[in-house]
Amino acid sequence: MRNILLFLLLPFFSFAQNELTETHTAVFFYKGVSKSEQINVLEKHGIDKNAVTQFGSRDVVFIPNAEVAANALRSDAQVEYISPVFMTDKKQFVTYQSTFFVKLKSLNDLELVEREAKKIGVEVLGANRFNADMIELKSNKFGMDAIEAVNHFKATGLFSIVSPNLMHTVSDCSVDDPRYNLQWNLQNTGSSQQGNGTIGADMDVEAAWAITTGSPNIKIAIIDSGVDTLHPELLGKLLPGFDAFDAGTNGYPIPNYDSDGHGTSCAGIAAATTNNNLGVAGVCQDCRVIPIRVFEYQLLVGEVQPWSTTDVFINGLSWMWQVAEADVASNSWGVPDFLLALFPGGDTLVNAVIDDAIEQGRGGLGVPMLFSSGNDGVTDTIPIWPARYAPTIAVGATSMCDEHKTQTSCDGESWWAGNWGEGLDVSAPGVRIATIDMLGTNGFHSTEYYNSFNGTSAACPNAAGTMGLILSHTPSLPEWLARKVLSSTSEKVGGYAYSTWKEAGSWSKELGYGRINAFHAVTYGASAVGELAADRNVLVETHADKYIIRTSDNTQVAWQLFDINGRMVRTGNANGTVNVMHSGLSAGMYALRMEGEKLQETVKLMIR
Repeated sequence: MRNILLFLLLPFFSFAQNELTETHTAVFFYKGVSKSEQINVLEKHGIDKNAVTQFGSRDVVFIPNAEVAANALRSDAQVEYISPVFMTDKKQFVTYQSTFFVKLKSLNDLELVEREAKKIGVEVLGANRFNADMIELKSNKFGMDAIEAVNHFKATGLFSIVSPNLMHTVSDCSVDDPRYNLQWNLQNTGSSQQGNGTIGADMDVEAAWAITTGSPNIKIAIIDSGVDTLHPELLGKLLPGFDAFDAGTNGYPIPNYDSDGHGTSCAGIAAATTNNNLGVAGVCQDCRVIPIRVFEYQLLVGEVQPWSTTDVFINGLSWMWQVAEADVASNSWGVPDFLLALFPGGDTLVNAVIDDAIEQGRGGLGVPMLFSSGNDGVTDTIPIWPARYAPTIAVGATSMCDEHKTQTSCDGESWWAGNWGEGLDVSAPGVRIATIDMLGTNGFHSTEYYNSFNGTSAACPNAAGTMGLILSHTPSLPEWLARKVLSSTSEKVGGYAYSTWKEAGSWSKELGYGRINAFHAVTYGASAVGELAADRNVLVETHADKYIIRTSDNTQVAWQLFDINGRMVRTGNANGTVNVMHSGLSAGMYALRMEGEKLQETVKLMIR
């Protein structure tokens, strides 16, 4: 067993900065063995209970490596499985459980699973409760272990995906800072309370609110550590939640550590109630919130770490779109690359669930799946998984000066930087964001508010709230079009070279398509159904001082710009690109008419 694991590790970690080494042993107990009984079993085999880590939502303990004790425990009647734990010097870990998954190519292939299971002596537990084509199997603690069984099923070539059911550290994509500020993400005044940022370096949310403050028919799933369902800023807007650990919390956190407030803070950014004489405003203030708990925190060798398992992610994401019927999914979490080395197929399995949500959710329109890009940009660049998975929307972080969040950005937080580069879609405010916190002494602060929530964890719900506004105003948008609206209306700020052409327009490695603009997204989203659904031949780029309209094939066009009263205010000719400068135009709606040999298009533009 151990030789197989090391073989998997070597290709990834001969050069890795976060070296994984086998330092602990995971002891999995059968369900129903209480925490006190687990300690009794360990002490019976000479293990000091003070050296043991017990995980709240799994029947498992970690013990410092002790080969003799582990072998003895394997024979104990209350122990289900033994597995090595690989850990970095930062106490990030990965281990695997006794179960694993096989995704069928066809529902008629179940007999193939049963045949192969019988060959190697593993048990077929049945289909995942949300996915009939994902079959869960269980290895025997005295026979072939889970990784060996996974390799056997992979080698047959008969199945779509084969994956272990891993238990591992999660990146919650947040950082901590004791300073306070106001909500510059909604309207940046450049004040000292907001970090002396750039006036207007915000998502233009207040302007968007003049059109829509959100709809209670739009449901934003906060897929996270859980949400404080009793918080006054969320009363009346919370829908029934889900605990993917099956610990019975219905989406409420298990408050053991300050970090358990993570999901509550994300929910506040996306959708806290506004105009209620309480602390903060949410981006999509009238949208509803679905709390889904898919990771929790654990103190392990002196470090509090978020963790989860493959099956928890599968169940949480599946429940989100199949049962709760969410419209938007906000995911401020990911898995660091160095842990993916022991995730052979697990990322692909979760990707399959993400695909289902995007393709089948919202009654076939699809659920926009937003993910934090990660906070490891100091040493790594590209977004972490699942953010960089192409069908998702990867959200990076900006400072209050409209910069990509780096160690040298104007916020002064030199200890972190957002992940960026290939795979990044859009960016949103992610530094010192004022939001809600858990009630009482739980969470980040002793009050029910926290004015310095940071990281791409904060950027993601800012973007998810904006997506909620888009769908509130235009609920018929399919997922592919909603993400194009969000991307193509993002502002090209920061002075970066938006020199790469991608599906939704020009793109930069620092901010993707740019910093989100809620007002432009909402107004453009309303016209996008008619303008883009028919595979349009033009793309509209939003800049702070102009619109750039590009034809798909650099067609020579004659263009005319009309105001809302039908009067032509500008005209010209262009070879593939039309620039409409805001300067000299009154605020209001305009229509740009373009005609060429193979092109006749009208584009609506909003000038503020």
